[in-house]
Amino acid sequence: MNRLTANVLNVAIAAVLATGLSACNRNADAGASNASADAGSSADARVKYAKVVSVDPVRSTVNNPKQVCHDETVTHTTPPTDENRIAGTAIGAVVGGLVGNQVGGGKGKTLATVAGAVGGGYAGNRIQASRQHAQ
Repeated sequence: MNRLTANVLNVAIAAVLATGLSACNRNADAGASNASADAGSSADARVKYAKVVSVDPVRSTVNNPKQVCHDETVTHTTPPTDENRIAGTAIGAVVGGLVGNQVGGGKGKTLATVAGAVGGGYAGNRIQASRQHAQ
């Protein structure tokens, strides 16, 4: 029984393949002449068909990258040794305090010294910051 089933399946597969091949070999432009006659177009505008002889699959993709060469300037800055700018602030405060001490008298002299120290500290901090970024 198994041998009979295998033979029947083989015959059925062969019949399906033969039918498929005969359908592929049929003339494809059977209805094209009627369509072009109905449209009223010339013989050059008719749909034309051709028989496919072979097909080769594309198995690789070609990639042609573009290489661009140019010079690029790279700037490296050294990290500051005094990130908090303590030295600039301290020196500015001392100089500002000395200058402020030269102005006024009494309580005004003390106020001028404190104001000079604060202003000088801020100025020294900003000056050191500008010098650190320049390196």
